[in-house]
Amino acid sequence: MWWTLRELVLGIHVFLGIVWVGGVLFVGWGVFPAVRAMDYRNQQRFLLSLMRWTHKVFTLSGAGVIVTGIFLGTVFGPIQSMGTASLSPYGHHFVLALVVGSLTLAWGTLVSYPHAISVLSKTVLWNMADEGYDTFLKQSLRGVTLVSGVEVIGFVGLLTIMLTF
Repeated sequence: MWWTLRELVLGIHVFLGIVWVGGVLFVGWGVFPAVRAMDYRNQQRFLLSLMRWTHKVFTLSGAGVIVTGIFLGTVFGPIQSMGTASLSPYGHHFVLALVVGSLTLAWGTLVSYPHAISVLSKTVLWNMADEGYDTFLKQSLRGVTLVSGVEVIGFVGLLTIMLTF
């Protein structure tokens, strides 16, 4: 029974990781470029709606990855004390993954998402772009890409840590 429960938690951990990382990457690299085929007013409405809905899903899945990761390292893993976490190579990886994962989730939730919503909510930018003056909107969207890129760096860091466990 113990082994089965650990495998269930691991399955949930992997699934939530796929939802979190894959979802963010799909929205950023799949949906955003595809939306360019729409006129600017529809882009704004669609992207605001999409971001507001997916933010909840991605935040909850990221938090779930962190929580299940803690369980996998402690309850179902070798970390039984702070000494184990600070003295063993597994403990170092565990703490590093916890810090990188938490910072990545915090960045996406507290910095990247609000910045994207701010740009998407500035109707004057979208109206100007719709009238042919899209320079300011394009600059603002590049800023969103740069700010969101920090989250991608966090994902790469997490995957690197996971592959070295």
